Amino acid sequence: MNECHKKRNKIYQACLVSLCMFGTLSNVIGEASKNLKLEVKLSPNLCGEQKANYRIMITNHPAAFGEVQAVQRLTKAASNLGWEWAIIECLDKQPDYVSQIKPNFVVSLRAEIAPVPGAIHLLYLHVPMFMYVNKEGVFRNKDYPNVLNYDGFLSVVPDAEPIRLAYEAQNHKKFYNVHTVFSVQTTDFKDTPKTRLCHWGCIWDKARGSDHYQRFYQLLDQTGYFDLYGHPSSWVKMNLTSYRGLLPVDDHTVVDTIANCGIALVLHSHEHIKGRVPTSRIFEAAAASAVIICDHHPFVEKEFGDSVLYVDPNQDPEKVFAQIDAHVKWVHENPDKAIQLAKRSHTIFMERFTLENELLKIAKLYESMSEK
Repeated sequence: MNECHKKRNKIYQACLVSLCMFGTLSNVIGEASKNLKLEVKLSPNLCGEQKANYRIMITNHPAAFGEVQAVQRLTKAASNLGWEWAIIECLDKQPDYVSQIKPNFVVSLRAEIAPVPGAIHLLYLHVPMFMYVNKEGVFRNKDYPNVLNYDGFLSVVPDAEPIRLAYEAQNHKKFYNVHTVFSVQTTDFKDTPKTRLCHWGCIWDKARGSDHYQRFYQLLDQTGYFDLYGHPSSWVKMNLTSYRGLLPVDDHTVVDTIANCGIALVLHSHEHIKGRVPTSRIFEAAAASAVIICDHHPFVEKEFGDSVLYVDPNQDPEKVFAQIDAHVKWVHENPDKAIQLAKRSHTIFMERFTLENELLKIAKLYESMSEK
């Protein structure tokens, strides 16, 4: 694991809120093994006999901040589809749950988790591909020993070719893969006033934590229209009066908060841009019916086009601030046009990127694997 990945893990661990956000249950289905420490949450409609179209199991360890929130949203979207679901932390340490719950498939959010027998296992590939490969572009199996043992893949990365080559060379079987994103569940459009600028999240990379970025955060802090949310480890040291604290890590509060502000500032790390992997912030902002101000990211420009207002954070901080401030003032001065702009990005989200649609894509992949 390279230094960038280690640093990301360390900061994500610092961002981790208690596992109580999942809840802990003492009973699963039938008689659970008394030797296991249960870290489990089940959908209300899950019972011994499967009645939904799909029963899925989600596992996530180590429990990094972004992935914790993704799990909350996945289960909410699954419930919206009428699916049954179970969250099992550290499934590779508690494999008996597969035989007890009998899921159609297991979704892992972290490559540290080893697949266990008894179900089809799908792994999210959401780390930029350059972190998975060496200088020659070859997959680093020694650093990611579990990856090639999965049955299929959910690629947030745009190109999983190095992993496909390594997988087929080792396993001599078909590489099952579908492109997907870490999005949020479906929302209704809200034509609420677009008055305040919202920025949220954790800083785990050098760019967004640099003096360069801090300078235009400080300038935004002086405007009176800026609301900043995230883990204290990222923001308290900047002494910004616009810092509002950490939002609850659930399936709706982030989107609700952005909606109440009306304008969203989305900034990617250099790793996001180099790896062409979008942050979930873009989907949260679109789902919230916000006017989106975003840096130049290939995915955003391709998929959201001119429904987004763009800035170049690589310029001098004063120029970056001026771009953001000009966009905010345009929104304030053109409320009807701003609502139409927000409606366009929300429509793109609803037509292409709702988490319910992403889950249906995953189910289709599972069906193709089951037919083999």
